[in-house]
Amino acid sequence: MERSLAELASRIGGTVEGDGSVRIRGLASLEEAGPGQLSFYGNPRYRKELATTRASAVLLPPDEPVSRADVAWVRVASPHLAFARLLSVFHPGARLPPGVHPRAEVHASARVDPSATVMALAVVEAGAVRMRPIVMTTVCSLVAMIPIALGIGAGSELMQPLAIATVGGLTLSSILTLVVVPCGYLVLHGMADRVRAFLLGDKASASAPEEAEATAGD
Repeated sequence: MERSLAELASRIGGTVEGDGSVRIRGLASLEEAGPGQLSFYGNPRYRKELATTRASAVLLPPDEPVSRADVAWVRVASPHLAFARLLSVFHPGARLPPGVHPRAEVHASARVDPSATVMALAVVEAGAVRMRPIVMTTVCSLVAMIPIALGIGAGSELMQPLAIATVGGLTLSSILTLVVVPCGYLVLHGMADRVRAFLLGDKASASAPEEAEATAGD
């Protein structure tokens, strides 16, 4: 895969000094780069390597002075960052195909985005599964605190205020987690759909939820 230096510079917002049509086929360090390769310079410690590099082009900071005419230069704000961005051009990561692997475990009620990739041995659980451990943990804690909160047992009066606060806090947090937050999410999600449809000018989509609610009520 070869790209022109001008094309690469446009990808990273750089300014070319020299021949922008030179073909670049890869990236390498200043010391290892050869003809047809692009390197970068961002540390004064490597000024010697910059003077002797065989690279066809080098990424440079905006204020770095150079005198070589046999190398094309690309001025960028951050040579290190620009070099890292260009790595993805010459070495793109493998793109996994969307879908669910036959050896993956996906809950029947879980919703997986069509563009998502679920690989082998992955486990996707539904949100409802999380409700059971929450309820079990809360109930066990409440059962343990109620006798103390009622003042039953020797010395319980010392821990009674703490037990009452614990029971109240667990009860309130459970109601918020299992009832208030999900209901609030549903309300806000419906409002977001209406606002999005309104901003896009699709009034029919904005009124669709209301019509559906009216139909369900009838």
